[in-house]
Amino acid sequence: MAAATFDVSLVELDAGSHTVLASEGISNLGGDDFDHILAEMAVGEQALGCARSRAELFRLQDECRRNKKRCIPTPARSWSTSDVLHEGMGPMAIPVAEFYARCQPLIDETLAATSRLAARNRS
Repeated sequence: MAAATFDVSLVELDAGSHTVLASEGISNLGGDDFDHILAEMAVGEQALGCARSRAELFRLQDECRRNKKRCIPTPARSWSTSDVLHEGMGPMAIPVAEFYARCQPLIDETLAATSRLAARNRS
């Protein structure tokens, strides 16, 4: 699913310059994975799999990406998904806490990568 990778780096800053000392990455985890979770929550996994075209799926995931970037910790966040997959779909409300809970396994992967990097580079 991921179109990008998660990367974490240990960087040394010195008088306006920086040096990357070490890096750790997860090649199969990216922002698109979070967008996909949000899309599944908005329309359901079955509806997401039944998108009539790649264009519909792209529009839905693009809308989810934009909303994810605006996401703030409030009890619920609403946005319009109307007509993205089918006419009359209407707006959907996604509780932020539920989105965060669904994303937790992905976040745990990033924390594990960060911990591995720190453990290898303790001085």
